[in-house]
Amino acid sequence: QHQKFDFRGLKCPLPVLKARRALKPMEIGQSIIVTADDPAAPIDFIHFCQTEGHRIEQHSQENGNLRLLFVSCLRRQNVFLLRLNKILSSGSIVFPVK
Repeated sequence: QHQKFDFRGLKCPLPVLKARRALKPMEIGQSIIVTADDPAAPIDFIHFCQTEGHRIEQHSQENGNLRLLFVSCLRRQNVFLLRLNKILSSGSIVFPVK
C-alpha cells in the first residue's frame, strides 16, 4: 500500500521539498504517490530523483495534474556516495599538483 500525498496548489520548490520529507524515513523499496500541478514539477522531480537516489516507477498526467509513484531506492548514507560518484565521473574536479 502506498502513502498518498496531494501537493496540488504548491509551487516550486515546495512539492519536491515535501516529497523529500515524505521519502526520508522510508526503507529501500517503500513508495509514495504524489500528485502535483506545478508546471515545473516534472523537471523538478526528475532532478530530485537523480540527486537523491530515488526512482519514479510510474507517472501520468491528466487535466494538468502530474501523478508520480516514487520508490525509495537508497538509504540516506548512500546518497553521499551517489553524489560523489557523479562529481568524480563528470571530470569537474581538478586536484592541484605540487
